[in-house]
Amino acid sequence: MKDALDIIMNLLNGKYSLTIVTIAGVVFIIFLILRIGLDLKIFKKQTRFSKLHEKKCESAGVLFSKFQKMKWAVGRYISPYEKIYEGEPSNKKIVDSYQAFWEAYEYFQCNIIYFEPKLRDDIYSFFKSVRGNIDMYAQFKEDYEHNKNHELCQNMRDLITKSDSLLDEISEKLELDFRKIIGNQ
Repeated sequence: MKDALDIIMNLLNGKYSLTIVTIAGVVFIIFLILRIGLDLKIFKKQTRFSKLHEKKCESAGVLFSKFQKMKWAVGRYISPYEKIYEGEPSNKKIVDSYQAFWEAYEYFQCNIIYFEPKLRDDIYSFFKSVRGNIDMYAQFKEDYEHNKNHELCQNMRDLITKSDSLLDEISEKLELDFRKIIGNQ
């Protein structure tokens, strides 16, 4: 501010030519206009990024919640307790498993654009594995009801072990990925 006053005083005293001062003034005004335009672009970009980050966090949180519900539903269906003790009807458990699966899958499909390509591929792989295990267990169970043999029983036990470790492993990996998205890692 003091520099501007010094320039004005020097101009009034005749130390600067009016042409030079006019050119300097025009350059200064152009600089201000460009600066305001740049600030506006930066503000818009920050706002857009902030809203996008909020949406990514929301999508990751909701999808992880749906994964956990699916994990429990599938775990109740594909479990040693299902094979040994059927407290609730097996048909209800398979319906619950598929319903939880499709809820999570549908949410993922509706919000797929918020996930990075590598994470998106990991999630697809997870869904494919879970769906395969549910279908395979349902088939083993149906076959076992018609033909109770040791091999089918062993296949069911192996699938239970595989499914439990798969659900836990992928759930932990996705939790880490989702924590990175929300900045909690």
